[in-house]
Amino acid sequence: METKKAIAILRERDEAGLAEMRCLIEERDGKVGCLKCRDNEGRRFGVWNAENWNPDEISLDQICAIAAYYMDSLLFDEDALNNGLVIIFNCAGMGLKQGRQFTLRAMLRFLYVFWYAYPIKVKGIYVINVPFYLQYLYQIISPFFTKKLKQR
Repeated sequence: METKKAIAILRERDEAGLAEMRCLIEERDGKVGCLKCRDNEGRRFGVWNAENWNPDEISLDQICAIAAYYMDSLLFDEDALNNGLVIIFNCAGMGLKQGRQFTLRAMLRFLYVFWYAYPIKVKGIYVINVPFYLQYLYQIISPFFTKKLKQR
């Protein structure tokens, strides 16, 4: 069931077009990306820095599309496939303007796409500098997590 939803979301992303995707990546100013370094276990790091994110310029759906672009590029990295990925989400400087973008639908989209649609194992998710309202959003979405995801 989750796989079908993930595939549908990825098809929506493909409608955006590669030209628009390149523009978004050039404008992102370090908001989303993969670090070149690895940890001791060989895992890659995916980073989202939401501090300077303006939802009026780049929507959360576009951020998801950019992150999916990076996940696509990690499919060619044998170390990422074998050792997995650690996601770091930095919420420093994030206000209610950004927080309103995190609807249940948007959060489930991230879950379906990045947990179910890619063969890359998510070995850990670290959310740092968390505002109080995101703690409530986590409580809303956590029943949708698998037991394995809750442990990570």
